[in-house]
Amino acid sequence: MLYLTAIDAGISCNNDKAHWLFWRPITAIREAGSDTNPATDPDPAWLPLIATPPFPEHPSGHGCLTGSVAHTLRDFFGTDRATFSAASAVSGTTRSFTRFSQTTKEVIDARVYSGIHFRTADVQGTRIGKKVARWRKGHYFRPVRRR
Repeated sequence: MLYLTAIDAGISCNNDKAHWLFWRPITAIREAGSDTNPATDPDPAWLPLIATPPFPEHPSGHGCLTGSVAHTLRDFFGTDRATFSAASAVSGTTRSFTRFSQTTKEVIDARVYSGIHFRTADVQGTRIGKKVARWRKGHYFRPVRRR
């Protein structure tokens, strides 16, 4: 159930990325002088905290995945409440949670703070994941009618 929902969320997310082709923060910040907005100034030396992925920014793939997984786990266990931890080999940190929904908020902030997404992309990504999980709930794993 988890993998089917996650892959469908990924397909939906990548379709949106191909449609919108939105620039990432590194491009927006470095090329702010060409955005026709007099209130922005470019910073050609700006770098994000982690490497920028080589594909469009909007929506956030991590958001789509996390949204779909959090809602699928909630549906499977029948509650949003669960105590668990997740470790990152990259940062060497461990984060603890008491609800599945807390993970989506954490991912939204982490992707923005790392400099690879605008907040809108992360929020929209988690919404896509949630919508795919709702669709899965209504269409997958249904009882089979016997004739």
